[in-house]
Amino acid sequence: MEINTTYSRDVPGAKTITIHLDERDDPINLMEGLVMRGRLESWLRTILRPGEHGAQSGPDTLATLTDLEYLGNLTDRAMEEALLRARDQYGWGWGTIAARLDAPRSTVKDKIIRLRQEYARAGIWYDPAGGHTGTPAEAEAAIQAMTASDGE
Repeated sequence: MEINTTYSRDVPGAKTITIHLDERDDPINLMEGLVMRGRLESWLRTILRPGEHGAQSGPDTLATLTDLEYLGNLTDRAMEEALLRARDQYGWGWGTIAARLDAPRSTVKDKIIRLRQEYARAGIWYDPAGGHTGTPAEAEAAIQAMTASDGE
């Protein structure tokens, strides 16, 4: 993966952040779409200057909501996959993952079990070899075999 960011203050009173990524790292042009549709800009504006959104018009606020919902869904999906990879691919313990997230162990365990089931219904599972896709039955069988020794 070739993603690099640079930061500079070339212009007085301004900051420039540049993102360089190899096209292989964005095969569906996700980043391009985020920039071209203004979603990355909406997210940055909301995160960096949250109090200024009170001055937005109704339609601008709705557009911001749409952009943030889209980005939130992308982030949620990435978090789900990271949780499954941490536990099922890399073998991190429940407590280790919980400590990293500053969350109760039982909450993390319940969430990962729920995600395994949800992903299995779509024919997706993770194991020490990585992520896999197949039929829901294949995913369910793989998860059952893996979790038999998981203490669940």
